Amino acid sequence: MLLLAGLLLVPVAEASSVPLAPSLQQALVQVQQQLAAGQLAAAEASLRPLLTAKPHPLVAFSRAQLALLQQQPGEALRWLEVGLRDDPDHVAAWLNRAQAHYLLEQFAAAAEAFEQSFRLQPDAPRWRYNAALCYLQAGQPQQAVRLLTGLLEARSVPAPLEWHAALARALLELQRPAAAIEPLRLLAEQAPADEQRRWRELLLQQELALNRLQPAREHLRRWLRQDFSDARWWRLQGQLQLRQNDYRGALVSLQLAHWLEPGTGHERQLMADLCLQLGLPAEAARRYCQLAEAVEAGEAGAVDADAGFCWLQAGRAAWNARLWPQAEAALRRACRYPPQQAEAESLLAQLQPLLRAMP
Repeated sequence: MLLLAGLLLVPVAEASSVPLAPSLQQALVQVQQQLAAGQLAAAEASLRPLLTAKPHPLVAFSRAQLALLQQQPGEALRWLEVGLRDDPDHVAAWLNRAQAHYLLEQFAAAAEAFEQSFRLQPDAPRWRYNAALCYLQAGQPQQAVRLLTGLLEARSVPAPLEWHAALARALLELQRPAAAIEPLRLLAEQAPADEQRRWRELLLQQELALNRLQPAREHLRRWLRQDFSDARWWRLQGQLQLRQNDYRGALVSLQLAHWLEPGTGHERQLMADLCLQLGLPAEAARRYCQLAEAVEAGEAGAVDADAGFCWLQAGRAAWNARLWPQAEAALRRACRYPPQQAEAESLLAQLQPLLRAMP
């Protein structure tokens, strides 16, 4: 998500407000050419005689550029401080300072440097956008919201989608889903195809969390028509139907999702629960048994389910279906699990007369 500015190899004659002697300007032009060509050793040799006790800000800036290219952000910061003392309005120096802090994972300091770059160059909103991203990296989403909201409010033409994406992320981190709905809706409609599904999924999740069931239903209906083979829309429709107490519809949606893309153990357990709720105990017992066996076998798609609970539920479901031998087998398996042992043994004791009465 972070798209920070590149190293700034600016024309030295335009880079600083501090007067520059022609001979020094010529020397620095050579250094810049060497840096641009990746000739770092030559640039270091060219800079060495220019590093006096009080070097010109552009000399310090060029030395900081060299340090950044040498993957030495701490050294770059030292030289940037030297240059900024005499030329505090040097935008390029503030930008490279932001990058040095970012490379050191000092994200709040990087954000502050990007903010200062924007103050000095207000026609470059990308610096403020970078500051917002750095605040997100620093775990300060409220600062990111402040900057991004200001950028969007000041914009007279449509803003880049990445601004809305950063704002949505910051608002969600602040637990403000209602405020995130509008940028999420925009991204769900306008983001590139390879990103659009994720934004649509996030939008639907927030709408369900906020109990905005009508817009969620409309979005799901439209996106299922466009992309009916994507399991995520069927899963989200199942969640919506559960909210509406449409258990039969939820079971159908979740089963379709599971066929398209095998779900988690929790989802499979939910489908078994729905079978019980719908008065299908034999089907519920079958599903609970299959899931319990999958958990015991260590299958990757079932590890989040509870095998003991599933065996106990399988026993209860088989009992309701009057499948006494299957109920006994499931309850005996449940007895192996301490949390379910006492209840399973109690049910087994009650089951014995029914088993003896079988022909």
